[in-house]
Amino acid sequence: MGVVAVAAGLRANSATPRVRECFDFGWKFFKGDAPGAEAPGFSDAGWRSLDLPHDWSIEGPFDAQAPSSGPGAYLPTGVGWYRKLFRAPDAWAQKKLTIEFDGVYQNSEVWINGAYLGRRPYGYVPFAYDITPHVRPGGDNVLAVKVDNSHQTNCRWYSGSVTGAPSSPRRGSRRTRRRCRWRRGSATKRAAPQRAR
Repeated sequence: MGVVAVAAGLRANSATPRVRECFDFGWKFFKGDAPGAEAPGFSDAGWRSLDLPHDWSIEGPFDAQAPSSGPGAYLPTGVGWYRKLFRAPDAWAQKKLTIEFDGVYQNSEVWINGAYLGRRPYGYVPFAYDITPHVRPGGDNVLAVKVDNSHQTNCRWYSGSVTGAPSSPRRGSRRTRRRCRWRRGSATKRAAPQRAR
């Protein structure tokens, strides 16, 4: 999958700079298809907890008969699901909200609170969705991402089934602080560090 960040900025003409929240932490993952996993009420209690970036293909096992063959390092491919439950602060009301991905390999589909945001067939290009009309400020929200890397062989080198990390600029800063996953204990803001249940 790719980077996951929420950017909150004022809608109208404003001198207030855009703020990015790191969304790398506190995800749930399931390797395989999970019909209905886009629904907010879907139970992911049995799913594995993890942080991004994540590559479930490299977890193996190696298999000479794997559909990925040599270019895919003889590792497994298929479908995987990621879900993140987060509480949106009240301060997000009246702001434009986007979810940004650095890349999701590949054939990703994204939902928030059950609302379909879109499909991205390619895995190496950043993309974003406007989530403003679907986020519930002051309430729980569920982001769901389906990754389908089952169509093999699809590359000339190992691509994995990867979810990456977002850039995370600080308020008022024009410099991009790359890879918020390395900034876990720093000044980078983390949105909803605990799962709200």
